[in-house]
Amino acid sequence: MVGPPLSYVAQLVRPLPGFTSLGMGFLFSAAIALFATGLCLVLLPETLETGSSRFQFSWQDFGFGRLARSATDKRFGRIFWLTFFSGFTFTIFTFAFQPFFLKVLGQDARNLAIMFAAVGMIGFVTQVFALEPLRRRFRLVQILAAALAARGILFLLMPAFPNIVAFVAIAVIFSAVNSFPMPLIDALLSLNSGPREQGEVMGLNASYLSISNAIGPATAGLLVSVSYSFPFWIAGALTLLTAWFAMTLSGRGTAKA
Repeated sequence: MVGPPLSYVAQLVRPLPGFTSLGMGFLFSAAIALFATGLCLVLLPETLETGSSRFQFSWQDFGFGRLARSATDKRFGRIFWLTFFSGFTFTIFTFAFQPFFLKVLGQDARNLAIMFAAVGMIGFVTQVFALEPLRRRFRLVQILAAALAARGILFLLMPAFPNIVAFVAIAVIFSAVNSFPMPLIDALLSLNSGPREQGEVMGLNASYLSISNAIGPATAGLLVSVSYSFPFWIAGALTLLTAWFAMTLSGRGTAKA
């Protein structure tokens, strides 16, 4: 929510020697990451017994074999794939959002930062106040599939009305709908895993999301070369298929769980 406005503010700051205004955004990001690293080293206690005070790692520590095997896991494999498909389609959209907003709608970087901040704020409020009441009334899978289906339809609608008023109206609805999928996927994983395995399961799920975040923008870059609207159509169609796939998880988790 605060990332895009900070990026815009960084571009307004007088660039340091050797940096451009765009490069200042990367510098701000690096400084914040360094600060977060320091907080982790100082404030977070170690919870695992390593058996050694020396820092060392091998390729086995990355768990590539476990990651590959998890794709066919009977309990979690389908949920991991759902995370991948959801993240893949969403990152196609996020990559295409900026050029569409700037080139097709004729907006500037300031309005883009405001739009991203508004999307994040609405999503946060919706997640805090609407998710729990919905969970009491409906099954998790039903809410998840409905949210993904709505997301797919909104992806298709965005390029259909290429004017800023319609785009903002659709984006407001999208902000609310988009706040549901990942918390619900995390809830499904939590309900289907024991206390001792939750950490590993959540870590694997994060890996699937990271892989999708790497592939999605590359795919979107190819789609944007066709037209600025094409990524929205592809993301919308694939998201609707993802919603159908989510319905196949029926029975995993209940609204009262």
